[in-house]
Amino acid sequence: MTRAEATARALVASSLLLAIWCGTATAGADESDDKLACDRTRHLGLLDGPALIGIAEGDLGMGHRACPRSEVAIGVRGGAIIDLPAFYGAFGITTHVDGSFAFKKRFEVSASLEIVDYQYAQNTSIKGNSVGLGDLSLAASVIAYHGRKLAITPYGRVLFPTNTIAANERTFGGEVGLAAEVRPLASGRLAVSGFLGGVMTGAASAGPAFLRGGAIGSVGLQYSPWIWLGIAANLSVSLGQRAVLDHIAPSGALRFRLWRTLSLELAVLVPVAGADRHDLAFGLGIHYRF
Repeated sequence: MTRAEATARALVASSLLLAIWCGTATAGADESDDKLACDRTRHLGLLDGPALIGIAEGDLGMGHRACPRSEVAIGVRGGAIIDLPAFYGAFGITTHVDGSFAFKKRFEVSASLEIVDYQYAQNTSIKGNSVGLGDLSLAASVIAYHGRKLAITPYGRVLFPTNTIAANERTFGGEVGLAAEVRPLASGRLAVSGFLGGVMTGAASAGPAFLRGGAIGSVGLQYSPWIWLGIAANLSVSLGQRAVLDHIAPSGALRFRLWRTLSLELAVLVPVAGADRHDLAFGLGIHYRF
């Protein structure tokens, strides 16, 4: 095992232990409350779960929330690579629409479509840009365990080969995993979320499919001091897709409830280690829950 792989595994393990500790350390609190974990929301209109930001194709690698919800959303996601020693830079931004529907308080189906995908790249001799349709994904999840403070939810996601940016290939993929959320307080002020999963991607073209797979994991904490504000921090790790260590990336999000169940999220992710060349990823989304 390399030092990078050992470091990544240690970070994931310690983060998961922290999440378990947060759940057990408050076991004595709110004993008179009988709310299940997913009912312990700060406010129905305030976002929760992992920060909605990533650096893979479409929404692969972002994991999934443990608690189902019905909502529609529109937003932008982007990323940048600035490699001065190699005289290379790249920037991309997508506009996406999302929707999810929860039923029987256990099941959720969701979809995400990048309506416009814009990419720009430049090196010492050439530069270029392209615009096209982005990625389409469908996902489903079901709560397998729902206790007073903990929800555990298996999920799956399929990425369809709809992206038209590359002229001669179409990217496809899939993701399966297990999401969990600990909500120790009946007030919903504190939530610890995380997921572990596997990802596979490939390219449909005249040549080989170039299938590759790896493991992903994340753990995060959200503190909501008021019913209109949530402050989230996450740490994500990706292994084995492009290298032994693809990335270790902390991220943060500010979540604002604007009006009733209308909310806004601002998210930033910064890879700090690994083979991935991204220097920054960002996202902005407006969500309406119903």
